[in-house]
Amino acid sequence: MDKPFLLSFFILLLLIFDCCVCHSIRHQHHHHHRKRLSDTSPNNDDPTTANDGDVSPKLTAAEESDDDSDLSSSEKPLDADRVPLSVSSPVESSSENDVKFSENDSSDDNLRENESKRNKNGITTPTLTTTTTTMHPDDGAIVLEDDGDSSNDENGGNGKSLKKDRLLLILIDGLRHNMIDRRHKGFRHIYENGVRAMKVNPVFPSLSTPNYYSIVTGLYPNKHQIIANHMYSVQYDEYFQGKNFSHPHWWNRAEPIWIRAARKGKRVMDYQWDGARIELFGTKIQVPSEDLRPKDSSEKTYDKTFSDRLSSMVQDFRNNKLDFGLLTYGAVDIAGHKFGPESKEMKKAIRRIDKILSQLLEEAKDLLDDSLTLYIVSDHGMGPVHKQIIIDDHVDFNDVKLMVGYGAFAMLLPEEGKDEFILRQLLQSSVEGLNFYASGRLPIHFKLERAEHLLPIVLTADPGYMIVKSPIQPDKDNLLGLHGWDGEFDDNMNAMMVAMGPHFKKNFTIREMSMVDHYNLLCHIMGMRPRDNDGDWLLVEKALEPPEEDTGDDYENDDDFYYAGYSSSADKIFLNIFIFWTCLASLIQNL
Repeated sequence: MDKPFLLSFFILLLLIFDCCVCHSIRHQHHHHHRKRLSDTSPNNDDPTTANDGDVSPKLTAAEESDDDSDLSSSEKPLDADRVPLSVSSPVESSSENDVKFSENDSSDDNLRENESKRNKNGITTPTLTTTTTTMHPDDGAIVLEDDGDSSNDENGGNGKSLKKDRLLLILIDGLRHNMIDRRHKGFRHIYENGVRAMKVNPVFPSLSTPNYYSIVTGLYPNKHQIIANHMYSVQYDEYFQGKNFSHPHWWNRAEPIWIRAARKGKRVMDYQWDGARIELFGTKIQVPSEDLRPKDSSEKTYDKTFSDRLSSMVQDFRNNKLDFGLLTYGAVDIAGHKFGPESKEMKKAIRRIDKILSQLLEEAKDLLDDSLTLYIVSDHGMGPVHKQIIIDDHVDFNDVKLMVGYGAFAMLLPEEGKDEFILRQLLQSSVEGLNFYASGRLPIHFKLERAEHLLPIVLTADPGYMIVKSPIQPDKDNLLGLHGWDGEFDDNMNAMMVAMGPHFKKNFTIREMSMVDHYNLLCHIMGMRPRDNDGDWLLVEKALEPPEEDTGDDYENDDDFYYAGYSSSADKIFLNIFIFWTCLASLIQNL
């Protein structure tokens, strides 16, 4: 053989070897994380997640009135007004309709490891805490059983804030991913000094409350069970509205991050986030001592109220009285619904929150440089409405007990034995822009299978179409903007995310993420191990700064070797170059 042939053959072998090594490393890394971070088995009959906890309190129903929102009904986003379009005779609660739950099988010992791992970038990977989860015998709530781990977070749950584990979480309702640009100085400052997701895929339906809860649980709606803004519980014979909104049975299928933080000794305060003022698992977080509700619905008053809330939170952070605060800004969503997503009113509302953020950045500059993370998300985008779909024209409502919801997503509860008849009516009507499903045959990507509050028939609209029971007059309650459509096919539904603080890299872009991916980042920021969830840690951990110091891990097993031994791409390149030139020199010498 001639020398060029041998040299080429040798280089080819080296490349094959390098590809095999890299693939093996990535496979081990990916398999290890996905096993921990997601439970996607289609054979899992338990619609809840496996959870752990420090105690196992018996859950009690909240008897108080709904104070979950700080705004009057006239000032809330339209989809927060949870009044169903049609309320007929109530359905009798029957044991036949009660949802049955089985105990979660947690026999896999690998899912119960207590050691945190480090990934290839040297960042500590959140080890999920999983344990046997049982269901409350009366209402199906998860029961958090003690797994003996009383110090999952870095500060041991002693209530003392560490240097970097404080978090301010702001949700801007209805802000679409492509509606902020360099002209918005507040947003621009945040992502240039932190991270930005170019788009965040909402869970389906792309409505506020399901996405609110997915952000703070890392779960899809079929697991946390908040499947829409409008729901009806057959078991309890009640609607998801008014005082019923605060009943724990709607919310206790998952543990939101504010409950997890409070149970770990962190000081948490809610200034307005759906569900955050409800006692769950024996825990209730703080609310502001002073009444910060707007005195009227004007833009000036609304924004001043929101700014006052932020100033109060910043002061609490600075005085070391607060570890985690969360609140919602609703003016963007209101403008989008009323005037349309491309309207001047919508753009003005975005400029208003941008101005507020600029003020916040100035006020909290010292904290953001040192100890506080500012994390801003939206729950969904906004799209234009072109046409109404009037269900009353296509379905005989004498055969329907009730219709729950409107807009892009609604559900029908037929009279007994009328399910197939109504489905045939819809099929024969062949309504443009309308999709209808038996609840047991929904598209897989909806991730609503086995959801507790699904009614027998589910209606969805194509983008631009709006489902209503009867016509909405143009001069009354007409919506020019809407959300709830399927984000798989409508880019207008995608949300946004920007964040900055000591944990994040600067000017880093995440091209695309999901609403369930926020949870792992939020837990990491606060130094807590996340519950088992549907998020993808590998997708988002790249936005984090590597640790300042070596954690001292000994890497005693093979998994640790894969995380630590190949932690740097530069190391792999250097190693391959060294091997290549050493072998090449030896080959040339022998030839």
